Amino acid sequence: MLPEHFYFTGTGWLGYIVYIPIGLALLTGLYLLLLRRITSIALRFISLVVLSVILLTWPLWGALALSYEAESLCNEQGGLHVYKTVEADGFLGGWGIETAAKHGFSYVESGGGKHMNRWTMVDGEPVRESITEFKSHYQVGVGGSEERINLRIRRARSASVKNRLTGEMIGELIIFKIYPSWFDIFILSLSPVEYNPWICGKEAPKQERYNDKLNKKYRYTFSDLIKATLKPKPRYKGEEE
Repeated sequence: MLPEHFYFTGTGWLGYIVYIPIGLALLTGLYLLLLRRITSIALRFISLVVLSVILLTWPLWGALALSYEAESLCNEQGGLHVYKTVEADGFLGGWGIETAAKHGFSYVESGGGKHMNRWTMVDGEPVRESITEFKSHYQVGVGGSEERINLRIRRARSASVKNRLTGEMIGELIIFKIYPSWFDIFILSLSPVEYNPWICGKEAPKQERYNDKLNKKYRYTFSDLIKATLKPKPRYKGEEE
């Protein structure tokens, strides 16, 4: 079964088109030097077919192996990882106060060092308060550490929610960065074209709505991680808004 995504750049395909006549020339040379000396017509034909497949497809082997490995890693390790769901009045980082308030949170905090802020909604308007200390127990972070799996694949944390007091990880969004295979890299090195690594791991299971309409997929964002890990504390009658 072929992988869902084949990691090969457009520049790599152009290089492969250029390679095909070279492969055919090599095949012709090998036939004249070796294969035509095989007396059995059947064996000569089988040898020619096998050698043709090998010579004409070997630039794609690295990309195919890369695609299988990336698909396995992304399916097994990528995506949302929720280790705990907690209640909080607010948090540090992540959303703006308008979004946070719509989801039931009382405040969000931002900044750091000498520039700390706490945001609340007052009469439907965002209000900023300069503070000297954060009161949030939980912090939303975007980006993070990367781990090299091999020469072509890196595991990265795209977003995280952690307890800022204890360092405990509450949840994280794991992605994989996929870099081109050896033939692709060789062709790219000969051209002025720049490339960015492919990203996998953000794809959610099949859903009715998309945020990537071109590919008809829903890709996780840090907002999905916040909603999966942080829940607003329930407010009871008589409590301040």
